[in-house]
Amino acid sequence: MTPPASPSSDPLLAIAVFGESASVALRRGGAQPRLVIAAEPAGRSRSSSLLPLVSDVMARSSCGLAELAGVAFEAGPGGFTSLRVACALAQGLGIALGVPVCPVGSLEAAAVSLVLGQRVGADAVTQARVLVANDARMGECYFGVFEVAVDPARQSARVSTLLEAQCGDPQRVVDAFGCWSRQCPGLRIAGDAHHRHAGLGSALGGLGVTPADARPDARAVAMIAAGPEMAWLDAADAAPRYVREKVALDVDEQRALRAAAAT
Repeated sequence: MTPPASPSSDPLLAIAVFGESASVALRRGGAQPRLVIAAEPAGRSRSSSLLPLVSDVMARSSCGLAELAGVAFEAGPGGFTSLRVACALAQGLGIALGVPVCPVGSLEAAAVSLVLGQRVGADAVTQARVLVANDARMGECYFGVFEVAVDPARQSARVSTLLEAQCGDPQRVVDAFGCWSRQCPGLRIAGDAHHRHAGLGSALGGLGVTPADARPDARAVAMIAAGPEMAWLDAADAAPRYVREKVALDVDEQRALRAAAAT
């Protein structure tokens, strides 16, 4: 199947579900692109909160669903249920409206969120190289290294992959940071893995590094999807991006992991 052409920049809906939080953004292009964002804090059902968030941003943007040119969604890697919820909504909207969808990597979106949260200057393009490490459960982390350029004036972002998303134990994250920081002076690190894995936080602290608490959200997803290099798909082909197939430990593996964490 030939992938559909990238939609026009006007308008684009973006959906992100990370952990227990959800957000939706609507991006309108044109001479002065703008984003309208709605977010639901942790604690509510993600499936029940997403549709009201979509209705909110559409109403505040004075935009009808029939006007949408495409739907972007946070695709992973990440929590199995979170990814399925975001993908299912994007796919449902895409099929119903006859518009393409764009899967955006969770790690890439977190890297853009870091730059958005720490950039200096309202209009200047800001670049950074970022290692993102998120908790993957089962004693492991999802991680990758990315070069990010954020253009706030255009409400867009470009992400180049330096190290493809992969899954491994915290020591692999530390090793990857050591290797890539030599190649990329000023390399920053973001994600939530350092909160979930005490050893990772300690090891990075020993290197004089403090990770940022950036996480993927709909604003970052929309800005990445607006880039001309992004791949758009027929909505029927939408799927989460998995780095590993196994999603849970068996009883013996859980016991072994608890024993290792206690030592």
